[in-house]
Amino acid sequence: FKRMFPDSSIAANLSIGETKSTYIAVFGLSPYIRENLQTRIERCDQYVLCFDESMNSELQLKQADF
Repeated sequence: FKRMFPDSSIAANLSIGETKSTYIAVFGLSPYIRENLQTRIERCDQYVLCFDESMNSELQLKQADF
C-alpha cells in the first residue's frame, strides 16, 4: 500500500494479516473479477476456453467443471 499511495500516512502504517487479506480477495476482489469477466464474455461472439492439465500434485486434487 505504501507504493500505491505514497502520500498517505494511513497506507504507510497499514498492516493486514493473512485472514483479512484472504477475506478481501474472496469477498471483495473475486465478485468484481467474476462479474467483469462474465460481462466481457457476453459481449463476445466467440471465445476459446483453454485449460492446463498440469502434473502439479495440488492441481490434480481439484476439478474444473465447464
